[in-house]
Amino acid sequence: MEKTIGDEAVSYAMTEHERCYSSDARGALERLFARLKEGRPSDYDFNIQIFNDPTNNAFAFPGGHIVTFRGFLEHAGSPDAVAGVLAHEMGHVIEQHSMRRWLRERGLTGILDIVIGGVPGSSVLNGVAEIAVSSSYSRADESAADEIAFEILTRSHIATTGMANFFATLKTEEAKKGGALWLSSHPATDERESRARSIQVPNATPALTEQEWLAVKTMCGHGTVPRPGGAL
Repeated sequence: MEKTIGDEAVSYAMTEHERCYSSDARGALERLFARLKEGRPSDYDFNIQIFNDPTNNAFAFPGGHIVTFRGFLEHAGSPDAVAGVLAHEMGHVIEQHSMRRWLRERGLTGILDIVIGGVPGSSVLNGVAEIAVSSSYSRADESAADEIAFEILTRSHIATTGMANFFATLKTEEAKKGGALWLSSHPATDERESRARSIQVPNATPALTEQEWLAVKTMCGHGTVPRPGGAL
């Protein structure tokens, strides 16, 4: 049920956004995800989509879909920061945070929509998409996702300082102009930044090579995938 909801909801979201595409960037992201997944094996088949939107945001749909906007890549600052945020979103998926919130909000009605209706209707998909994009998680949920992210990064030999630096940058931007959207739904407290800085990762290597990072940062300038007419 979770996979069905996630697959259909992300397809629904694709009808609202153009997706960025570059074969070099796609290859780099797939290699990064393979590395992260080795750090925390799970039953989820994680994949990523980049939407051509200047908003600084990243979020996860139920079932393993992770979406980032072009603005997030432009603000991330380093490939290690991207790896940290992706690992954090993987943590939310593994702990089923967005799915649990959706079920809490929909209650029995949400379950019956799927069990009786099979494939969710557009109103259900829109609700799932809205929750995924705007989720404001509890402190406990954020802490759990952080700890999973730190575990993934450590086992993948990727330093957590990139994630800490990203938190620091977001806090500065928020203080100046209130424009850090990811921060508004995932508040980067001093404690979270300090926790990220406190972790020592032995034999750490960059999440991406310089060439791969350049391809990922600029992938939206190389082409987009047209919006589909319906679910993929």
